[in-house]
Amino acid sequence: MALELRYPSPDGRYGFRISSWEARMSHWIESAELIEVATEEHLFSFSDPNWSVDNAVWESPTVVALTVRKYPGNHLPPDFTVVLDCEAKTVTVDGVPLAKPHLAESYLDELVRKGRQKTKGFLPG
Repeated sequence: MALELRYPSPDGRYGFRISSWEARMSHWIESAELIEVATEEHLFSFSDPNWSVDNAVWESPTVVALTVRKYPGNHLPPDFTVVLDCEAKTVTVDGVPLAKPHLAESYLDELVRKGRQKTKGFLPG
């Protein structure tokens, strides 16, 4: 499991340590940890390695919008948007503000649980 630094902020102050692993044939997971590059201070990550960061777009030098999904993808919606403000240490998930960044994962897990209920009995063609 090689680590690589990706998705640097516009000023290079922040970035993501990415650990890629293959969950199944051609199903790749990119576990990510947001850090302050100079100090390597941890700012955000998921404790469950099944969360994958599919994209990161910096809206400003300190605010990043992530597209994340959880493996396996048997839930609706298939992905979520997480917006992190590195300086203010705030987070929103699909537009819902949460009190602290560490609450994002449990909130997302609840959305996945509800989304799996919606897909029961649905078999893709």
